[in-house]
Amino acid sequence: MKVITCCFLFSFLSMAAFSQSKDLLLNIEERIQEAQDLSFAHQSDKIAPLLAEMEASPPLEWLTYWQAYAAYQGAVYLMVSKDEKGANAYAEKGIDYLSAKESLNTEEYALLGSILSLSITFNPGEAIGLSNKARKNYKKALKANPDNLRALLGIGRSDFYKPKQYGGGKEVESYLLKALAAPDQILTDAEAPTWGRDDAYYYLAAFYGREGRIDDAKLYCTKGLKEFPMHHLLSELLAKL
Repeated sequence: MKVITCCFLFSFLSMAAFSQSKDLLLNIEERIQEAQDLSFAHQSDKIAPLLAEMEASPPLEWLTYWQAYAAYQGAVYLMVSKDEKGANAYAEKGIDYLSAKESLNTEEYALLGSILSLSITFNPGEAIGLSNKARKNYKKALKANPDNLRALLGIGRSDFYKPKQYGGGKEVESYLLKALAAPDQILTDAEAPTWGRDDAYYYLAAFYGREGRIDDAKLYCTKGLKEFPMHHLLSELLAKL
């Protein structure tokens, strides 16, 4: 009887722990974004505690993705805060999370591409190699799902930053328009990501502005702000046009 009771108790505690772990990923995309917003507001890293919480969790299907995404957003925060060493450490951590997996899904490939692209900022001497690696991952993401908004955004954004003397600017418009035509979420899992549409609007509008296509730039700034009224980069860009 004691054995049965102990087994039941163990099973109950295991189920409770698993349920609690699953709750960790509830609204995780919004929680990571909120942590980044608070980091900027308080000039203090609020992403690290959330990442530590995820690192203490038992394995979950989407856990690695969101760990890597939190590291990516941490890198963005520290980059803007002029802490390139800390930003690079975050980026490397994000790459390590995803590289440790035996196989990646379409979203993980797209995110790895984004982190590799961001890493160019901290490792300019490795720009060509990192850019090629990023593109390969974006292409793998699109091979798995051609409607992956984040992979389409990644290629368009990378081409936005590529200097014209190296062929930059030829793919920005087509890939970002495809990104805006793609659905926010392509996988049915509740924990799957939805981010990226706001940035697709911004980079497309910024590209049009840079090319002197002011009416197109204003149009996509306005469209973007209609969907994302708090996007400060779109607001700033529209004010400059």
